[in-house]
Amino acid sequence: MSEMLELSFGQFASLARRRGWTKDYLLEVSDRDFGQKYDYKTGRWVKNSAYVEDFWDRVLHGKHAENVIPYRSVIEFYQRHLVFEIKPDQARCWCGCGQPVFGAAKYASPTCREAKTNIRTPVKMKTRTIPRAKV
Repeated sequence: MSEMLELSFGQFASLARRRGWTKDYLLEVSDRDFGQKYDYKTGRWVKNSAYVEDFWDRVLHGKHAENVIPYRSVIEFYQRHLVFEIKPDQARCWCGCGQPVFGAAKYASPTCREAKTNIRTPVKMKTRTIPRAKV
């Protein structure tokens, strides 16, 4: 069995921001087994939507970025979306690195934005030719 990735709240929140995921979207796509609790009265597993909502709030808020996500389904969801196929009509980063951008973003990462703004265009100096002295 392969070793599972140790995924923190901060790492997931970073990917969610880049992809434009909201809490509502994550609630919609959450694995059906995620967030279930055992109801002792009925003897069945039931979805605990209040817990799931609270979990996504904590993950996306970023307050406890160093906390590790213990749920295999969330880690697998992260890994599936970390590696993706780039569509031919996908918008690309303006810095020229070729990475895809999502939503209204112009740059793929803050590093790309900094790289683009820190590049100085060379100033074209006017040159003139000095006539040579005749000997």
